[in-house]
Amino acid sequence: MIVTFYSYKGGVGRSFCLANVGVILARWGYRVLCVDWDLEAPGLHQYFTAAADGPGVVELIHAFANGESPDWDGAEISVEETAGGGSLSLVPAGRLDDGYPERVQRLDWEALYREDDLGSHLEDVRDRWAERYDFVLLDSRTGVTDIGGICTAQLPDLLALCFVANRQSLDGAADVARRASIARNALPYERFRVLTLPLLARLDSREEYHLAARWQASAAEAMQEFYDQWVPTGVGALSLIEQTTVPHVPVWSFGEEIPARTERGSNPQLVTYTFETIAALVARHLTNADELVRSRDEYVRVARQGYDPARPEPPSDPPAWSDDVRIAMWGPPRSGKTTLLNSLALAMRAEPGGSITAVDESALDFIVSAERDLAGARQFPAATAVSSRVRLQVDRSIPDPTWLDRLLRRPPRRRRPVQFRIDVLDPPGEAFLVAGSAQTEVLNSLVEADGLLLTIDPVGGNAGYEEFLPRLKLMMGERGRLIEGRLPYYVAVCVTKFDEPLVAAEAVQRGLAERGEIVPDQLAERYMESAGLIPYALKSYFLPDRIRYFVTSAVGGGNTGSGQPRNVVEPFFWLAQQTRRSQP
Repeated sequence: MIVTFYSYKGGVGRSFCLANVGVILARWGYRVLCVDWDLEAPGLHQYFTAAADGPGVVELIHAFANGESPDWDGAEISVEETAGGGSLSLVPAGRLDDGYPERVQRLDWEALYREDDLGSHLEDVRDRWAERYDFVLLDSRTGVTDIGGICTAQLPDLLALCFVANRQSLDGAADVARRASIARNALPYERFRVLTLPLLARLDSREEYHLAARWQASAAEAMQEFYDQWVPTGVGALSLIEQTTVPHVPVWSFGEEIPARTERGSNPQLVTYTFETIAALVARHLTNADELVRSRDEYVRVARQGYDPARPEPPSDPPAWSDDVRIAMWGPPRSGKTTLLNSLALAMRAEPGGSITAVDESALDFIVSAERDLAGARQFPAATAVSSRVRLQVDRSIPDPTWLDRLLRRPPRRRRPVQFRIDVLDPPGEAFLVAGSAQTEVLNSLVEADGLLLTIDPVGGNAGYEEFLPRLKLMMGERGRLIEGRLPYYVAVCVTKFDEPLVAAEAVQRGLAERGEIVPDQLAERYMESAGLIPYALKSYFLPDRIRYFVTSAVGGGNTGSGQPRNVVEPFFWLAQQTRRSQP
């Protein structure tokens, strides 16, 4: 995970916060790299008593501009190795000699991006960092700058937004975070939206308790939109602000000392207590914030031990019914097909009374990797290269209306447990486009499927992926499996990527979704028709009463106001229900 520490104004303690969080994470056993990207006012090296006499960011960018291959690994300075296997390294801003200011001024960032494709080079650097480190902490330039845009939009997964108790700092920071979100969506790279962790710093609550409390409340209100990205429903922004406010402690205003090296974080009055809370949120990728509010010490303890989703155990007893429900994923390349399947594990973890369990070892690996990539590293899963299968058992609790509930048209008060087991085939999207051995292999598998889950991309292209249907219909006809001349499958049609802000805004504008909500299932078909997303072949090859439409968001965000997957369980559940009901 790459975390940018940013402040709109100077003097808020941004570098101080980064240095302490970096030391804490390293001492918890994580591999940490700190990068000083505040090129016009470098100083992060002072916290680590590291000499800035070697190449740094400035020299590396110049090397790239001159057609050389910058040695980013060679610029790293080892700062600390810990007993638990953790490490802390630093890439300084540059060689701070007499020529440094002139080298900084000669960097033309716009030309570097436009003419030299610096953006692609930084993507390679970013990938290299992700391979070698658990966390990369970037110290960003203040204000609205080209350098700030690199650090707030392109590089980070998380934006740690530092501000103090005045309107110019608070409003300026919030504005830059919004700009970063817009710029992120315009990037030519497929990536999660950048999440924002607001950090109110240097607040004196000892002498001015009531005034400090009012500023915390003001900050919670101003930053509500950013908390909505990742805080579970029912957890107030103020409770998170209170947990992460960095107190003003006069003694740490002198020099570049790091209190995390000398203080124990068990005393709430100490600044290290807050830095440990912030480090735990970073280590746990902002997940399960409700646990932090309930028990801060337990939340930190889990992060200190190395956050890793627990490996689930396969079920000891299989369900009573004989066969799994066989579902085949279907969709063009980059339609979000594999991401939707991977998000199923996260969605079930978040659903009250729900759980998902591996049926075999390969499914066990699938669940662990899905949680690691999406919830942990916040990375999209790799595109499917070859067909893969995963067998999962899903348990959930659903409403169980009584006759009186139906008569009074009231929400059911009773719930009942249900269980279904699915065998999901995820073929590569290209197999649906090009006839050949790969498509033949997929067709042979589809013949045995009970239902299809079709993913529709509202942003990219969807052309061509239905061209295999005549071959499938011919094969099913030869086996006598057609119904009224059409394919017998139940089909769940899913619009993906509702986390894209423009997609969500369009649905709101058409009156088909409330702001902060996803399109309800009963309006999904109308939404797809109005957006021109329903392929003509769909109703020609399948029975209309066996088609149902869903709008999904595998990664939350956008109009959904949530960092959790939205509506991804329902398509699988509906297919399981319909298939089991139709079985003799």
